[in-house]
Amino acid sequence: MDFTFNEEISLNRFQFNNTITITNFGQNIKTLTSTDKTLKDSEEYELEHDFLEKFFGITSTSIDIEKPLIILVKDIDELYKAAMLICREKFLEKRGRLPKSYVVEELRDIERNLLDIEHEIVTVRGLNYEEDKRIFKNILDSFISKDYGFLIIPTDNPWNLREKIINISPEIEERVLVFDKKISKENETNLFKILLGLDIKDEFKKIIRGKFFGSNFTDCIDNHFDERLRKELKKLPEELEINFDKVKTKDESDIHAGMKVIVWKYLKKTRNKEPILEHVIRENVVDIFIDDECYEIETFFKVSEDGGWKSKFTRRLKELEGYKVNFVLRNISLLINLKELYEWRNKMKRNGFNVEIYGIDIYNLRLKPISEFVRNIKELVG
Repeated sequence: MDFTFNEEISLNRFQFNNTITITNFGQNIKTLTSTDKTLKDSEEYELEHDFLEKFFGITSTSIDIEKPLIILVKDIDELYKAAMLICREKFLEKRGRLPKSYVVEELRDIERNLLDIEHEIVTVRGLNYEEDKRIFKNILDSFISKDYGFLIIPTDNPWNLREKIINISPEIEERVLVFDKKISKENETNLFKILLGLDIKDEFKKIIRGKFFGSNFTDCIDNHFDERLRKELKKLPEELEINFDKVKTKDESDIHAGMKVIVWKYLKKTRNKEPILEHVIRENVVDIFIDDECYEIETFFKVSEDGGWKSKFTRRLKELEGYKVNFVLRNISLLINLKELYEWRNKMKRNGFNVEIYGIDIYNLRLKPISEFVRNIKELVG
């Protein structure tokens, strides 16, 4: 069971000035039924690097610390937008609400407007270090005393700027990260497929026509994946319409409810029977129950509370011992935490728990096991 707070989460998108032209996904995708076959439980892939490290040069643990972080981004291909989205997702994990995101054209805008970067994501697009050195020092002194937030700076030479920052404030070295794109232009479309839950062998025409990687990356999540989840709430089958109070409970976000609808419809189609919503097992409410299996929808919003997702998931397994427990995640959450999730899942299986982790193929509306995401990543990086 996973809830969010307030209605802020329904604004789960960034506002950018440029416009991206998108073709109709539904007409371009060729459904491959072969990918519906899950890997055998005994098949385990080794995953040497996590998703963020392999494609952006940072680790999920380095960006996970409960301190303000400076993210230096290679100033190419609007990459800072991808960095903003990933920082937003980490913020959601910790705070359960959307941060306010600012994009300013120069460092002076922060000093002049006294923007508070606590609980925020601030991106400075035009930094001239030599001219802004004094301002930058003042902002650094203020920044490192904050509770939590992200200062994102696109720059031509992020490693050089990192060295200068550390010379100014050596005590924050671990909080100055370099974010760089480590994927070839030819493989960008395959990465977008994985974000959407498709297999990299799926045949479809080019789906996103934006010019820059960063815009396309955010578009996959905000305008395709999350937007599709919201749309699912607007076209409910009759069985769910009459039980809407169980589809979307009082404190539940549209994202969580939309995932619940997709899982319910997928299970009804593949099991030829109606799953049970909000089923109670030993005083534990399960999102969806069918054939002695529990399906738990997890958006990762505010999951860092109570010891983080590992503690939450492990506790849930013990509460529902005797049943198979399936955790269903948004693909971006699954990928950001891919290595740790996969290792935890394999460890729990070896310890005798019947557990699986899924993402969602958002266009064929099927559950996609974590092992398929791992296989896709390994195929992509070789």
